[in-house]
Amino acid sequence: MKDYTGNLMRNVIKRVVVIIFLALVTTFAFGKLTREMVLGLLFGSIVSILNFRLLALSVTKALEMSPGKAQIYASSRYLLRMTIIGAVVFVSIKAPYINTIGTLIGLISAKLAVLQMGIGGKNIME
Repeated sequence: MKDYTGNLMRNVIKRVVVIIFLALVTTFAFGKLTREMVLGLLFGSIVSILNFRLLALSVTKALEMSPGKAQIYASSRYLLRMTIIGAVVFVSIKAPYINTIGTLIGLISAKLAVLQMGIGGKNIME
């Protein structure tokens, strides 16, 4: 299971890096590349990757539990992950040196990476 999770994380991280690079190129092409945008993209993508890792750890641990305990555990971990996302968005809105749109793009980058792997039919183990 650790090999599977490690390969999955490496694939997601590689794809997140590509997505963030494309976002940087796109904002540069439109003349909107600022320090705040770069910080927002980095902030959001790092939290996205860490959040995805937390999800992987939670699922792995929940699989070893009885169904009732697993449901409670998974629900509490979901609430924790959503609280983290809420805090990140709040900080992004309040901090003038972090672009909120960049943060939101970064936050969805792991989801976009996983969707791209599914749509592309790529084996996540490769």
